[in-house]
Amino acid sequence: MTALNKQALREAAQEEIMLRSVSDTSDAWQDEASPEAVLALLDELEAAEKRISELEARAFNPAILDVVAERQRQVSAEGWTPAHDDQHRNNDMAFAAACYAFHAAAASWDLEDGGVPYDSHPVPKNWPWEPDWWKPTDPRRDLVKAGALIIAEIERIDRAAGIGVKGE
Repeated sequence: MTALNKQALREAAQEEIMLRSVSDTSDAWQDEASPEAVLALLDELEAAEKRISELEARAFNPAILDVVAERQRQVSAEGWTPAHDDQHRNNDMAFAAACYAFHAAAASWDLEDGGVPYDSHPVPKNWPWEPDWWKPTDPRRDLVKAGALIIAEIERIDRAAGIGVKGE
């Protein structure tokens, strides 16, 4: 597809509108491909391009990138592959995510009150795995872990439902 010079097209359409105002044409093709239609299409195109740019800017949000990077680390460094995740059928990953998210919220209250250090809280009662796997770090890091575990759980649910997950 050739590059579209939108400004040149816009100027040509505006010129055609001016020319039509002084002459009388009745060609059906010209009516369908009117300068007004071209301008309307250009407006829609520019609005779509603006929306795409906005979405792309959000996709590169550092928080989102950190969650995705953590999910990739869980797979590559820890070996928690989709096949491994599929063995969890009791919402284990969702419970683990909830534990990290709750800890990030609740433990921060203790810190504000000069209480218990963040990483010294006991393993949560709902923690689905062996206590050695409970590794709180700091509120942000734990929320990143929670986000990655949520992604893993959603992907597991999608695979179980036969919904394709891109990249697998």
